[in-house]
Amino acid sequence: MSRLTLCLVLLTVLFWGAHLVVYFRSMIIAWVDNRVPYEPAVARLRLLFRKGRR
Repeated sequence: MSRLTLCLVLLTVLFWGAHLVVYFRSMIIAWVDNRVPYEPAVARLRLLFRKGRR
């Protein structure tokens, strides 16, 4: 595979991965909350993935 093909594959994976994270953000936040309830990063995740973020 050429370098261009590898770059395009990487960009495609990043693009669709970001879409999946945004689509499943509420389930991801609930999973993190239940898994690590004392983690201070959960509040930052909630702010990052909140709806209507500009």
